[in-house]
Amino acid sequence: MRRSSAYPYWFLIPGGAIFVVLFIVPTVASFYFSLTYWDP
Repeated sequence: MRRSSAYPYWFLIPGGAIFVVLFIVPTVASFYFSLTYWDP
């Protein structure tokens, strides 16, 4: 039986970090700001 190495998963970290910074953070921030009262 062959054990799976964690080595290939290291290639997903940069892409996942970019996805989180560019998509998840703005989405969560927009939901937060849409539910709060903000008077410019």
